[in-house]
Amino acid sequence: MLLTHTGRPRAALAAAARARGPRTLPPRVAALVLIREAHATALLGARHAPRELIGQAGSLFLDGVSRRDPPWAWWLDEAELLGHRGWVLARLGDTRRAVPALHRAATAPGPSYRHLFTAQLLAALVRAGAWRDAERLVADLAPRARTIGSARTTEVLGHLAHRLREPGAAPGYLRDAAVHLLESLPAPRAGAAPPPDGR
Repeated sequence: MLLTHTGRPRAALAAAARARGPRTLPPRVAALVLIREAHATALLGARHAPRELIGQAGSLFLDGVSRRDPPWAWWLDEAELLGHRGWVLARLGDTRRAVPALHRAATAPGPSYRHLFTAQLLAALVRAGAWRDAERLVADLAPRARTIGSARTTEVLGHLAHRLREPGAAPGYLRDAAVHLLESLPAPRAGAAPPPDGR
């Protein structure tokens, strides 16, 4: 996922191929590999393959946990899978399907690293021109933004907020909300660059 986040989808596909290797992977691990391939192929411009890959990951997930799955695969649950499905759909520009999936994943109880789905939800709302929904999300997010521990999430949110502040990028009320969000985010890490896109 870091390779796709930093704009290197071909390297991400190569890493997924290495992870797959010659042996049959346990179902949860195979689902994780498919999720990563779905993101990478979406970034490379494929239209059908990302949907197929995320669908295959969902099918493996529905097969349940096997005895071969490692203990660390616990975090791949329904909300995580749903969030990645929404995120892949957002990468494909299908915001009509992406927004509900990302919203459900972002609001599901779970670990704090899932704030990344909230950031992707904001990106999808902005892409869809759903300005009032984006403003409401920023208003909800800003008071707790300083507690977000994920550098990747704060980078995405910061990048989005900077884009929204640009003249003509959004209505004035959303630009004001973006300024508030920027003020609320933790200071960026030294040397951190914004992500190549809001996706």
